[in-house]
Amino acid sequence: MAKIVSPSVAALRKARADVKEIKAMIQQLAARVKAEKLEAAEAKQAAAIAKAEARLQKLLSKQVGKVGAKAAKANRKAGAVTITKGA
Repeated sequence: MAKIVSPSVAALRKARADVKEIKAMIQQLAARVKAEKLEAAEAKQAAAIAKAEARLQKLLSKQVGKVGAKAAKANRKAGAVTITKGA
């Protein structure tokens, strides 16, 4: 003989099945969010590396001449003299 299932038992089974389905959906969404966060972090890191490389190339492309940077700075022309009236 087949078991007679009351409506409340049937509703409970359906609810449990729905809960399983929702848990699986939550796991999928959590995995997707985690992957997106990793992707964003990798993109951010790649941008930082590109920016640092650009700065390095800019610094390396500067030509100082035969003398060092410190000597070139020391040999610059002095600014105009400003005279202030003393008291």
